[in-house]
Amino acid sequence: MILHRHKDLEGASSAPGLFRIICMDQNLGSGAITQGMVTIEPGRQSRPHTHRVEESITLLEGRLRVLIGTAEVEAPATFLAPARCGTSERRRRYCVSLTRVSTWGRTPSTGSSTEGP
Repeated sequence: MILHRHKDLEGASSAPGLFRIICMDQNLGSGAITQGMVTIEPGRQSRPHTHRVEESITLLEGRLRVLIGTAEVEAPATFLAPARCGTSERRRRYCVSLTRVSTWGRTPSTGSSTEGP
């Protein structure tokens, strides 16, 4: 069994208010999957981007606005971001952008309470 503790993995910030840790990929011992964890602060968002393969995204807490048909997703939920988004007008509507709308419960980093739904 391959085990990685999140606290021991190196993370990166691609934009203010976003933090990503790759928890499993080929460099960490996986044969075929990549799995990561992204933290988005309320009011922050990722840039619109595409995926070469479909990606399953699980929202553990809070609420996200997702630029895949402009859906709003409330935790707990899992959704699928389609593969092969392109830059053509026809495919642009399938590109992914995540915007953190709100959070509630307990924050993972501090354990402090946050705003309610």
